Amino acid sequence: LNQAIHLNLKRGFVINQMAYAYSIHNDDLNAIKYLRKIFDNNYAPLNADGVQKDIAKHYLKLQKLDSAEFFAVGALEYSLDKGLLKTIYESHDLLNEIETLKKNYAKALEHANFASLYKDSVFFQDSDRRITSLTAQLETLDKINEINKLKLQAELSNIEKRMFIVAIAFLLVTIFILVSRHKLKIRVHKLEAHRIEREYEMANKSLQSQTLQMIRMNNNFEEIEKNLLKLKSKINISSDDIHKLIYNLNVSKNMEKEWNSFNHAFSQLHSDFYSELNRQFSNLTVNEIRLCALIRMNMTNSEISSLLNGEPNSVRMAKYRLKKRFNLDEDANLLEFIASIGQEGNLVLFNQ
Repeated sequence: LNQAIHLNLKRGFVINQMAYAYSIHNDDLNAIKYLRKIFDNNYAPLNADGVQKDIAKHYLKLQKLDSAEFFAVGALEYSLDKGLLKTIYESHDLLNEIETLKKNYAKALEHANFASLYKDSVFFQDSDRRITSLTAQLETLDKINEINKLKLQAELSNIEKRMFIVAIAFLLVTIFILVSRHKLKIRVHKLEAHRIEREYEMANKSLQSQTLQMIRMNNNFEEIEKNLLKLKSKINISSDDIHKLIYNLNVSKNMEKEWNSFNHAFSQLHSDFYSELNRQFSNLTVNEIRLCALIRMNMTNSEISSLLNGEPNSVRMAKYRLKKRFNLDEDANLLEFIASIGQEGNLVLFNQ
């Protein structure tokens, strides 16, 4: 039995869809045909008012007023029996139109009055239904909003916790990076300072070695002079004396080359000394420039005199003349003044 009822309802649903399709295409005859099948076979007893009303509308469109009236009355009676206010109103309204076309104006007026009466009832009923529905929807929305608010608060609380953890982690990472970079800078600075110090020491040793070599060469000049003086007292000159004299002369020939090497090594150690000295005091002689370089190396008067082929007293006089050239007082420290010349370039060279 249940299966039969199910099949019956399913068949009624298909027929109803056919009727609806024909209604959309304004095929009133076929729409009536399928609606009549639903009505005659009782496929949809719960919707008998709607089926009869739809049949009446299609007959009205075809101007078959008697048939339209028959089904409209059937829909009205069924609606009155079931208390379906909206269908009662629509059926009276439909009968009003039918009776007007049939020129039964008294009946048309009667149906119009009933339609007006039930229209208000339908309106209030629909209003109450809508108000009830809206109230229920509003209550549902309030509950949903309240739930969403609680969820949002929980999510915000979780987000704040995560953001706090992330901020702490970021702060710790930043501190670690800054500390690491600071330590690295200190280490690089120490290594660079150590490298500069080693380069300076190596350059200074090289320059000192070069200076000692020049002193030895100057001593060779003195040896030559002594040997020449000895030759004056000799009548016969031995071959050993001649070879020794020649050797000393050959060594002395390289003295100017040694000065060039000295200047190169000195310039590596004190990069801007010569240029700055010439810029400030352009009228210095070659020997005065050499004297300034030797003073810059903090050499003694004796060592300077050996290199410049003079006496210690002459070196002291030369230093005195330099003070005059530099417009320094007699008690001024000449070494400190010369050491200050070109000192910035010195730092630039070793920083590179």
